[in-house]
Amino acid sequence: MCNLSFPVELDIEKSSEIRLPLSNRLRHLTKDPNIKLQSFVDKLLENALPDENTEQLFALIHKRASAHSRRYGNMTLTADVLSAATLFAFRDGMFVDYPAVSTHIAAAAHHIERVIELNKWRPDDFVEDNGSLVSLEPSLIEKIDESFTSNVFSIVSFGAAAGAQISQQQTTAFHEAGHAVASFMLQPQIPITQVSIIMTQQYAGVMRTDVNSPDFDVPQSRKFLFAQLQVCLAGGIAERIRFGEDLCNSGAQSDLANASRLAWVWVAHYGLDDGFGPISLPVLAEQPGYVGGFLSDEAQRTVQQLLKACQAETRELLKANWQYVESLANSLLKQKTLGTREVIEAMIDKGIAAWPGTKKVRSKSVDREVRFADTAGVCQTLEGPVRFSAGDALVTGSQSEEWPIPRTKFDHTYQPSGKTELGSAGLYRKTPRDGIAIQLLAPRSIVLSNGRGVLQGQAGDWVIDYGEGDLSLVSRDLFSAYYDILA
Repeated sequence: MCNLSFPVELDIEKSSEIRLPLSNRLRHLTKDPNIKLQSFVDKLLENALPDENTEQLFALIHKRASAHSRRYGNMTLTADVLSAATLFAFRDGMFVDYPAVSTHIAAAAHHIERVIELNKWRPDDFVEDNGSLVSLEPSLIEKIDESFTSNVFSIVSFGAAAGAQISQQQTTAFHEAGHAVASFMLQPQIPITQVSIIMTQQYAGVMRTDVNSPDFDVPQSRKFLFAQLQVCLAGGIAERIRFGEDLCNSGAQSDLANASRLAWVWVAHYGLDDGFGPISLPVLAEQPGYVGGFLSDEAQRTVQQLLKACQAETRELLKANWQYVESLANSLLKQKTLGTREVIEAMIDKGIAAWPGTKKVRSKSVDREVRFADTAGVCQTLEGPVRFSAGDALVTGSQSEEWPIPRTKFDHTYQPSGKTELGSAGLYRKTPRDGIAIQLLAPRSIVLSNGRGVLQGQAGDWVIDYGEGDLSLVSRDLFSAYYDILA
């Protein structure tokens, strides 16, 4: 265990000699209109107790940071490296006799840890050696010269600021990834045009969809509006899943405001809630003699219930698709901005072998009607539109549902049945095949290769994986007719 205790004995006379002139200096600082509160607090901490020779401490930190930079081939020292070297030195007990400095480091440690974690630095990287010192980068020297504190205090403050920015970016990345995953899963027909964590004056991050999508111009359904509510709430929910339930920031507040506004319009304007009834409160409010009362209160309770239900479903959706949230968030932290192609690539499944709860299954040998496409087109499957090429097989299921299979894949998995000749329309028997499957607990979109389409699975549907790259979806009603569970 590191020795981080502070000294308990204090020379009163010596302390008075320091504090009396200090009080005059602090009074002078408070009269300076340009002084910043942080600078004043740092100066107070630096001089509140008799910490002497902090510049000697900085020299020791400089040696540790230089050893790190030379190991990694860096020509100048940054505040990030120096603050990390300071924290590791603090953990080694270097600041035991310096209570003010120790207090400052301890208070900023959780921010500096973010810098260390992001760069994957280890204590061994900062072991002092006999090498030459690496100079500080010029911009850092200017910042130190402009501050009211010693080098050590300045470096800790700069490192804390960098760590706080990293924490903000991480939170924003998961926030926007939550929006994007919910949007992709619930409304894949509306393209995501951009996801970004580049801060502007208006926002810390943004997820944009195609505002010209025809889906915004057609009459809306309850399902569509509920999906919009889920997308609104998904950012804040993703933050809390990742960083803790007590997390709260302005981004989540803005999303909640938008969701509350949309839910109110749904209930009070559109009359889409059966329990509340087909009533337009704004119209009633315009009528002579109207007195607000129980209807307005009931509408508010209905909005509350709607948002609670939406929040619960959105949480389950994100938890069931958490690997996509992490994938997008990590991509955002590296690239800062993702376009449509990058988002889709991050959402493409490579298989379900690593998913918990998979089962071994075997497809049943059944006869199915098959025809072959003369030209390329789009097949409206139960799970969504799928593109096919000329020559691909179009298979009809037991409930007249149809789905396409690429010709090369079809020839390996189906054989002509009865009098059907190979390559002609007719009955074909599927060869039993072993694979793995998992039943969905929440909606999930499955991206097919080569831009062939996106399948939209619902809770209860089954995802099938034969280990060939693409996954397939089977509705819960049809699964038992097509597959046997082996284990």
